[in-house]
Amino acid sequence: ARIAQSHYQLTNRVRETGDVQVQWENINDELDTVRLAMEGTEAKVYFQRVARYLGTKGIDIERAYVTSFNRDGRSFRYLGFTLKGAAEHPKDWLSEELKRLYYLDKTALDLWAETNDWELTHCEVADLLLSLSHSLLCRRDPVRFTRPRLVRAALRNSIQLTRMITAFCSNRPAPTDFTAIDRDEDHHFFQACARILDHLHCHNLSQPERQAIGARLSPELFPNPEAEQPYAVFFCRGRGYEGFHVRFQDVARGGMRLVCPRSQEAHTVESERLYEEAYSLARAQHLKNKDIPEGGAKAAVLVTPGSDPTFAGKGFANTLLDLTIGQPHEGQPELIYLGPDENVSNDLIVWITQRAALRGHPLPSAFMSSKPGAGINHKEFGITSEGVTVFLEEALHQLGIDPAEQPFTVKITGGPDGDVAGNEIRILLTRYPETARILGIADGSGVVEDPRGLNPDELLRLFKEALPVANFNPAKLSSRGKVVSVDQPGGVELRNSLHNRLVTDAFIPAGGRPATINSENWAEFLLTDDTEYGEGRPSSRLIVEGANLFLTDVARQNLSKHGAYIIKDSSANKCGVICSSFEVLASMLLTEAEFLTHKAIFVEQVIERLRTLARVEAELLFREHKRRPDLSLPTLSVRLSKVMLRTAEAVAEASVDPLSEEHGGTRDVFESYLPPILKEVAGDRFHQVPLDYRQRIVACSLSSKIVYREGITYLEDLPNEALCELVLTYLRGESVVRELIEEVKGSALSSSDKLIRLLEYGGARTLAHNHWL
Repeated sequence: ARIAQSHYQLTNRVRETGDVQVQWENINDELDTVRLAMEGTEAKVYFQRVARYLGTKGIDIERAYVTSFNRDGRSFRYLGFTLKGAAEHPKDWLSEELKRLYYLDKTALDLWAETNDWELTHCEVADLLLSLSHSLLCRRDPVRFTRPRLVRAALRNSIQLTRMITAFCSNRPAPTDFTAIDRDEDHHFFQACARILDHLHCHNLSQPERQAIGARLSPELFPNPEAEQPYAVFFCRGRGYEGFHVRFQDVARGGMRLVCPRSQEAHTVESERLYEEAYSLARAQHLKNKDIPEGGAKAAVLVTPGSDPTFAGKGFANTLLDLTIGQPHEGQPELIYLGPDENVSNDLIVWITQRAALRGHPLPSAFMSSKPGAGINHKEFGITSEGVTVFLEEALHQLGIDPAEQPFTVKITGGPDGDVAGNEIRILLTRYPETARILGIADGSGVVEDPRGLNPDELLRLFKEALPVANFNPAKLSSRGKVVSVDQPGGVELRNSLHNRLVTDAFIPAGGRPATINSENWAEFLLTDDTEYGEGRPSSRLIVEGANLFLTDVARQNLSKHGAYIIKDSSANKCGVICSSFEVLASMLLTEAEFLTHKAIFVEQVIERLRTLARVEAELLFREHKRRPDLSLPTLSVRLSKVMLRTAEAVAEASVDPLSEEHGGTRDVFESYLPPILKEVAGDRFHQVPLDYRQRIVACSLSSKIVYREGITYLEDLPNEALCELVLTYLRGESVVRELIEEVKGSALSSSDKLIRLLEYGGARTLAHNHWL
């Protein structure tokens, strides 16, 4: 009964915190019992770790047990040990060590096995330094600087490594005397460690709730003279995972991606490019975030084969909380906002939000977007795909195809079970049932293709049941169709080549790995001379990037030269992050009950806004392309993002508060940004939106309004110091124009309609540029 009561108490604490719980009970002068509780299925490995560790401390195990308990659909595991000799060690310290064993990666424990006199924390720091140095050095030579070789370099110089670890833990400068190190490889490793310490802002070793080791790093640690430097970088290393979070602005938003390679070989490849993936995705996100207050960010978390992705996602998110809420930067908590990306489940989204509340986040419901209840789940509502479809529609018109009246063909990467691909399939087949024909789909499970068009009912069945294409019923294919799994002979090759082989009007990459079409293989997307369509023509003249970074910049430019219309990712799939931003704004203004009450109309208003923002950008891009056909659509997309972001940053630096009377007119700008239901329900609570967030709402709203209306070049050539003045003058000009229009409407002029159109078209621009205000 006593043990059962203990388990019940431990279960409640694990349920509340999600952390490993430790409970001690003294039996007599010689014996103590320690009970450990956790959620999950890792009891066997954890038991072995604890037993091994206790042995190294001279603590004998007299009795032990492992048991499990299920409660409310959750699995809990308990380890119990009756110990002799535990009294010789401080219980608080021993409890922390036993908890740490649960969260340590095997590589850190391997280091501990090599250095039994080291504390577990020191092994954890060494493991982090090895991972980061590998990320830095493998760029130079991935063969020479493999992780196993770096481990040997570290252990050959244990005294120097100990100094590095001590400097890391105590936030002291790195040692720089490497004269005692003989080998060149070893020199490179310790120089990399010294650079890491030189660029270390803070770590989370002092955080009692930590589940991994993490560090905030200066972006100068990862130099790239040809690329834009990010604002900040976080790195995390835990049991079975490591990850980077990169952001390009103080207030930033971007998804958390769990990368789950199946083999150790694939894991090695992914580990060598993990920072580059996070950086590239964050940069693409930053370009995409031009319509919203937050800058771009991305988290890429690499999961070791066989490890639990959900455990990795929890640990990484908790480490970000350690480093932002638990460790304020320059005296202020850093507010970053996450969203779901690959392999992030609804349950994980909910857990992260609850964890943020437990950790004291000031806006816990804003920390993670796309919540299934008090949020807008992107997959449920097809958020990103709504924007992709608008760009597809506008681009088809440019090809002379009216999708509502004329048939068009599509190929897709990403499966019916995916967010973007699945919803794109649904939208195309329900919105254009008579004209849309999907000829082929490739996803992680395989490929299905049919030159006569895939059966719509079967595709919708797969979407509704969240099944990949390998589950497509072959009986639903024509005589020329086929479905091939990656497990079948030739299946992988067919899957990997579908986007090149099939000839369609449009290609929608809505899944797949970054840089699938790159500088080395872009020509494979072109038709050869043995086709009926003509050599050198793209196999799809239109590419709408539903997935990020499927094409590299070089591939985009080369395919554009061959006549492809390419809608870049930072334009085509921007609606997902815009929706997440509105969700965050709602969480600042509404209670959860209010949100749920008004959710239906809020979602409807947000989707309508998303379609509008997608359409005005698509129209601008094609308008600019007609004016300058020598500039590719991807080039124009990047220029558009850059001028909008630069303009918004200039206005934000002016600290324009829309709730202040001294900034007349900006309150209207702020309110026009909000979906109407937020103004209706929370019009008296705008002060709940943080000041810097309010300022950035005004900044991005003015920037997007002017650029979408006037074009890319209107503000592009202005110096930064002139941008804010012109934008605010333009705002005043709009007010003057509205007054003039009212005067014209009240006049008896026969040409009043023409005058009104002229004022609407160029009144504010003329007033602002000629300094007539």
